[in-house]
Formats: sequence, C-alpha cells, structure tokens
Amino acid sequence: MDNLLRSGTSRALELVKLNDELFATLAELSARGDVGGMRAAHAAYLDRRGATYMARETGHSHDIAAHPELAAAVEGEGYAGVALDLVEALNGGGARQMILNIPNSGATAALPMDAVVEIPALVTKDAVRPLALAPLPEGELGLMLQVKAYERLTVAAVAEGSKAAAVQAMTIHPLVRDYGLACRLVEEYAEAHGSLFPALG
Repeated sequence: MDNLLRSGTSRALELVKLNDELFATLAELSARGDVGGMRAAHAAYLDRRGATYMARETGHSHDIAAHPELAAAVEGEGYAGVALDLVEALNGGGARQMILNIPNSGATAALPMDAVVEIPALVTKDAVRPLALAPLPEGELGLMLQVKAYERLTVAAVAEGSKAAAVQAMTIHPLVRDYGLACRLVEEYAEAHGSLFPALG
C-alpha cells in the first residue's frame, strides 16, 4: 500500500497513458501505410505493459522473461487473447484448459458455490467446467477468504449505498488493514471520482 500511495497514480491511469501513446503512434503509422511499423509499435506496447505489471504495487519493475506466466500473457495479448481463446473453444475450436474467473461450483468446498474464483477450467463446445482444486493450505485459504469477504462487502456497499460496508470492505482488505486509512480511502475515492462514485450514506 505504501508503494501505491508513494507512486501518486494508479495502474489504470498508467494504462490509459500507454494506450493513448499507442493509438497516436498507430494513427501516424497508418497514415503513412507503414503496416510493419504498426506491428512493431503494438509489440513494443505489449512489452512495456508487461514490464510495468505490478510495478507500482511492488515498487520495482519486472523482467517478464523471468516470469513465464507474464510472458505467456503478453504473447497471448493479455486478456484479449484469453477472451479470443475462450470464444474459439466455446465455438468448437477444440477443448482446452484455461485459467478463468468463474463460479466456484464446488471446485473447492472452502468457498461458497456461487463465489467467483480464478481457477483452471476445461472449456469445450458450449461448456465451461471448473476443475477440482486440491485442499488449500491454511495461509492461502485465509487470504482467499479475506479477499472474498472484501469483494462481497464492496458489492454490498454499492448495491445498498452503504458507506459503512465500503469502509468495512477497505478495512479488511489485506493491503489496507487499518480503519483510519480505510475511512480516508473511501472519502478520497468519492472526491476523486465524483458522480462516477456510488452514492453512499
């Protein structure tokens, strides 16, 4: 959390800047008919996006070549690549195992059936089947339950217009864990986002 506060910005704003730079470069190259340059610009954009993944949260950049899971995400064009792979599998392009955000549906008894979890799933034509998980170590399970409680309280805060739920959600978030900081964050989010932030009473 300290790294995030010190950075003075967010991952979302960083990506907006990267995207704006990419679109401006692509427009210029397109006007010149430079298709090869457009491909190179896009590849460079993916490299920069991957290299800055979690940099603000951890306080340092990452060599994605040293992290196969990040390199694979960049190679597959991140979430867009995952979405296209999913669509292809659901439309008969061949069964495949993917990591997806889907309802738990019994994959782990430690979480509610309807809890959305990011787990391996088998995707076939017209079906997504969560794969059963091995029993979770106590430390990892505790963190998962804490984050899931944060997520549910956040949804409740918006659905019910409850500031108390929003503050409680931020308080139990593992990166906050402080009531005073949670109160300040909720107030600052509301101030920064104006009418886009839900009305909380």
